[in-house]
Amino acid sequence: MKIKNVYYSSQFKKSVKKYCQQRKQIENKIKKFLENPFDKSLKTHKLTGKLSSYWSFSINYHLRILFEIY
Repeated sequence: MKIKNVYYSSQFKKSVKKYCQQRKQIENKIKKFLENPFDKSLKTHKLTGKLSSYWSFSINYHLRILFEIY
């Protein structure tokens, strides 16, 4: 499954600037995500609780990306 449309929130854009040292790592993971959102190396998973409408994958131990599927 390949992703067709992506919307980056303003909060996400600010966060990427804040973590400029990990920018390349972030870009690589997003590229992999766009090619296959459920690639095993991403460990994509559905969230629970207040965020139950979202899915997530990790960039590293401290950073993760949340997304919705429509």
